[in-house]
Amino acid sequence: MCSLIFLKMKHKLILTFFVLPLLTMGQEPLHYWGKTDSFLVAQANETFSLIHEILREQPPSTEFSTLRKSALLHVDWILHDTRLDQSTSIYRFMQERMQLIAEDLLKPVKTGMKVYKLYNHGFIVKTNKATIAFDLYRGVRQDKEPYIANALMEQLVKQCDIMFVSHRHSDHADWEVAKMFINQQKTVVVPTGLWADKGHYIKQMRSEDIIEDKITLANQAVLNVKVMPGHQDDVPNNVYIVTTPEGISVAHTGDQWSKDKDGWIDHVKDHSDVDVLLVHCWAMPLEKMANGFNPKLIINGHENELTHHSVDHREPYWLNERRMRLVKQPRVYMTWGEHYTYKK
Repeated sequence: MCSLIFLKMKHKLILTFFVLPLLTMGQEPLHYWGKTDSFLVAQANETFSLIHEILREQPPSTEFSTLRKSALLHVDWILHDTRLDQSTSIYRFMQERMQLIAEDLLKPVKTGMKVYKLYNHGFIVKTNKATIAFDLYRGVRQDKEPYIANALMEQLVKQCDIMFVSHRHSDHADWEVAKMFINQQKTVVVPTGLWADKGHYIKQMRSEDIIEDKITLANQAVLNVKVMPGHQDDVPNNVYIVTTPEGISVAHTGDQWSKDKDGWIDHVKDHSDVDVLLVHCWAMPLEKMANGFNPKLIINGHENELTHHSVDHREPYWLNERRMRLVKQPRVYMTWGEHYTYKK
């Protein structure tokens, strides 16, 4: 009887020794034969993990290191595989990157201006006295929560004082985000005609001439604002130049694109001293925009827009760099969730 019990116990120990490791390994498969979708998701997760690590070790700089170039190229590779558009991998990556911004926005800025890069052509700039948002957009996933979850976007909006919206296209004018600002009694500046009946927190500004105005924030800080009469084809597209109370000027181009209407671009430098130009990466030609504004620093946006754009118009970072070769002004290449501190 004792021998039988011992044999059963021994058999149980042997099973435990071999089966448990197999079960543990089963949580992260060692083979994906016949499971293409699972393979692609696992590969994306591993790549995103590496991207996080490189970006942490190599923060944005005017010196574009080989490691940073590699990280951004890896971002391109994943985001140009349309099979992953609705995946949890990209969604999780976006949440992690935006959470970095939400946490950093809580820190005071003593000198200079921090520029945070969000999805699409969305930016937040923060100085000691003002936090300004441009074209914040959550992104669209089919029948799922947006790429930037609503709760996380609420956190970001809470840290902002005001938002400027360039034009009516839904990948720039996100009404749900605008409502977050309105609910927090914060101004949203838009082109005339957009959200005209949505209350007094919507401030409409538009003319075929340059508009100059002052906007007082809730903390009594005053922004000097110029609105340039830009277009995307026939759609009015406000190009904003906002000067913070500290005297730092930032310009945001929206989707400025017009072959024959906007000669004012060539002369911005004659009346405005622009510190940072936030320009959409597919502006044509980029050197015309850069020379017209002549900023101290250029930061591109609008790379890798998902869902709305086919692969050929998901503007990659490698093509971004190619387009910038004729631009003489200093530039910083950034991806989602990063920030760069500009000092005048």
